[in-house]
Amino acid sequence: MERDRAPERTGRRGDGRDRRSAAYGELGRGRSSDAPARSAGRLRGRATPTGRAVPTVPGTPRGARDDHHRSRPERSRGPSVDRGARGEPSGRAGRRPRSDRTRRRGRDVRRASQAAGRSGAARAFERRADRRRFDLRNADRLALRPAPARGGAEDREPSRGRDGDHPRDRPRVRAGDLRISAGLAPVPARLVRPGPNVRIALACPYAWDDAGGVQVQVRELAERLLSRGHEVIVLTPARRPPPERYVVGVGRPVDVPYNASNAPIDPRPWSRGRIRGLLRAFEPDLVHAHQPTVPSTGMWATLEARAPVVGTFHSGATRARLYDLTAPLIRRVARRLAVRIAVSERAAAFERSRIGGTFQIIPNGVETAAFADATPDDLGPGTKLLFIGRLDARKGFPVAVDAFRRLAARRDDLRLVVAGDGPQRVEVDRLGDGDRGRVRMLGTVPHAELPGVAAACDLYVGPATGGESFGVVLVEAMAAGLPVVASDIPGYDEVVRDGVDGLLVQPRNPAALAVGAARVLDDPALAGRLTAAGRDRAATFDWSVVVEAVEDAYGRALHAGPPSLR
Repeated sequence: MERDRAPERTGRRGDGRDRRSAAYGELGRGRSSDAPARSAGRLRGRATPTGRAVPTVPGTPRGARDDHHRSRPERSRGPSVDRGARGEPSGRAGRRPRSDRTRRRGRDVRRASQAAGRSGAARAFERRADRRRFDLRNADRLALRPAPARGGAEDREPSRGRDGDHPRDRPRVRAGDLRISAGLAPVPARLVRPGPNVRIALACPYAWDDAGGVQVQVRELAERLLSRGHEVIVLTPARRPPPERYVVGVGRPVDVPYNASNAPIDPRPWSRGRIRGLLRAFEPDLVHAHQPTVPSTGMWATLEARAPVVGTFHSGATRARLYDLTAPLIRRVARRLAVRIAVSERAAAFERSRIGGTFQIIPNGVETAAFADATPDDLGPGTKLLFIGRLDARKGFPVAVDAFRRLAARRDDLRLVVAGDGPQRVEVDRLGDGDRGRVRMLGTVPHAELPGVAAACDLYVGPATGGESFGVVLVEAMAAGLPVVASDIPGYDEVVRDGVDGLLVQPRNPAALAVGAARVLDDPALAGRLTAAGRDRAATFDWSVVVEAVEDAYGRALHAGPPSLR
């Protein structure tokens, strides 16, 4: 016995219009009879006049279809269901046909009209972005908590087939979701700023527990970012477990001679797998790698990052033979960087000549208040010269010792305070017994204790011989209120303006260093002018200024997207 058909749906009660939904293949059947008249205004008079017969478009015979549109065999729904001529269940109201391109819901509709005027390369880029774009039909699925492990029976059904929220469909809103911006209209970089609670992975290439300027910069940057509401993790080689809760030691450092000094890096390639796992677990929105072209943690993090990568370059080396030999490989690593930062023009020139590209100059930051407000340590009486740094040839420690010997011959109250250690510590033993007793060797001083040491001294000497990219120690001395006499070398000359913030003298020349120091010691007015100008100069490198520039760079990196989209 044939089941009775369900009554067909009509329009509003009493209007007499046929508003049945169209069956499969019968486009327009669900419209009321006055639809052409109502749409005429929208189509600018091109609508078919009311009453004129609309020609019927015959369907394509099944036999005439090409091989790419073969008819699929109809599946049986059981003996109790009667089907009409088009295979639709007779007991259901007809439904409108729907597009099979559901995966393109939410696409940027502007692009269709703009595609004609865009280049082929631009359209190809957008197609690649389309393939990687997340489906945003259900924003509730983008939750801010981790998704449980997959693999249950409920996951066998595609997520598109489930209605509503589902615990298995809640990935974090992390770096992958930032790919969506690749297909949208460009936004000026200065308007894109990372909001609060951004996850940032910092990669430090040098041993965390060794004294070094890069380590200090990474530590202070991490603390600044944490204070601004971001989530931060630092990956770094370490000899001992780091005391900071946000730092993870990855690999053991190896001391490698580099740039007339020592570079405690971790070049072991198996550390890369450890970094890969840490990055997958932390799921950063952005990776900030310091010295990403050095075979250590910074390079491994750059290669393993799925989020946008910012690279900061600190090196001011005059030559690097191994770097030059491996430049083709290093350029491949550099191509993964969304933004390249150099701490000075000197550092940018060194890298630009080897890997090319555009660099933004963002100087190193300093906690100027810690030095300006420090309580002086008790270092004894007398006028004190201060030297801070590793005791090696690059930092010019022998030059400082020789200059002190020349000055001490005419100044009985002069003292030399040395904060640092290294292979050339024996240089002080070449002084006479009287002069050697006026040298205070403090050894390696933790960076947090340097402000008190600087506050107890009267003049800073910086006799570095070259290979410097910046001069953080000069900024710290100026912030502490010390006049500065330093070598006139690239990097230092971007911090100290000769005759304005300090005095710059010929490098590798103990006599020139002694003459410059004597000028300041013998002229209190000059010393006062240099001190005041130095404080103002140091304020321009305060972290409150530098971290803003770093966050701007982060915004541009987030706008550029992960390496896979560039």
